[in-house]
Amino acid sequence: MKAENPNNSRNVARFFVNNRQIAWVALFATLAWGVFGYMNMPKRKDPDIPVRIALAITPWPGISADKVEQLVTRKVEQAITGNSKVDRVESTTQDNISVVQVRLLDNIKNTQQEFQDIGQRLNQITDLPDGAGPVTWISDFGDTAALMLTVASPTIPDLEIALRARGVQDAIQKVRQGVMSGRVAVLYCYPASVSPAVIERPFAILAAQAERDGFAHDVRSLSVGSCSGIDFATNKSDEEIRAYGQQFVQKKLQEYDFHPDAWGPIIIRDPQSTKDRIAEVANNRYSFRQLDDFTDLIQRTLQRVPEVAKVQRVGVLPEEIYLEYSDSRLAALKLQRERGVDLPVILDDVLMASDDVRAGCIFKALANFSASGQVVVFTHHDHLCDVARRNVAHDAIAVVELRRA
Repeated sequence: MKAENPNNSRNVARFFVNNRQIAWVALFATLAWGVFGYMNMPKRKDPDIPVRIALAITPWPGISADKVEQLVTRKVEQAITGNSKVDRVESTTQDNISVVQVRLLDNIKNTQQEFQDIGQRLNQITDLPDGAGPVTWISDFGDTAALMLTVASPTIPDLEIALRARGVQDAIQKVRQGVMSGRVAVLYCYPASVSPAVIERPFAILAAQAERDGFAHDVRSLSVGSCSGIDFATNKSDEEIRAYGQQFVQKKLQEYDFHPDAWGPIIIRDPQSTKDRIAEVANNRYSFRQLDDFTDLIQRTLQRVPEVAKVQRVGVLPEEIYLEYSDSRLAALKLQRERGVDLPVILDDVLMASDDVRAGCIFKALANFSASGQVVVFTHHDHLCDVARRNVAHDAIAVVELRRA
């Protein structure tokens, strides 16, 4: 039997042992290739996995599933299938709602562009039945990266508290005219952006009620330095005053509650302790409206960033609008008067939150309306009478002052 020469056999390991230079070159080439591949490898915290599924949700309240399927779902499906990159369309129709699921082809890389095209097609659907819609297009299931920003107002700084306390202290001493014994001041403070009239209105109602109940005597209004309230004579304790105020707010004010930006109540007996009493209840420096404006600016700024897909704001306090004057209601009354139904217009303290310019415009409109019927305006504030006299003809207005017997 003839022995095989090991030098003539094909062996990779033996080849590199016998040719060490080639082995070292191949090793360094492999290492260089690995380093080059690692440095050029795409890296991201969240892997880029294209989402190919989206939903189109269309409500139609009070309608059965078969009608929703026929009149809504089919039209949505027809609009979606207008895109040639759609792989599959599945729909689920129930009473009151239609849900259509869309899946794109697996070879589509730019899914966002196709979803935008489908969204535009859905927005062009104009023949949905009355009461159906709008079509809600949800295509951002793959957006997993999120950033949460919390915006909060700082508290009132010590310097501002000191300035407010100085003004309130001087105002209390001026109102009391040297009589300090047995008198109490109750105030609410608020940001400078809030109109004082919003706080003065409920205090005017509270003062009248407290005098009728015998809880307070010789009530005097007090408003200075973004703080408003009343100063009165009473023998009640601080706890009794606070309990009476809470009971009044719950039972009497109803929708005329104190402004949400107001902080208090601040109960002051000795004017020298004004700063300490204000510091005990000092709250936010900025109003809810200002925080709403700040967060709205942040939202609009972030929406201009190309990498941002969606920006949402939560926790914003809904803004309340107090309707002081409605031309539609006056128009409805005018129609009633033309039909022979003479209805008077009676308004009770509707101009408390208006400045003098706006109150004057409202008085002019009411004066024009009073040409064909009676208009009665009640108010606790004497300066509104002067505003009415400046803006309404002398023969069109009569001021009647009611005094308690």
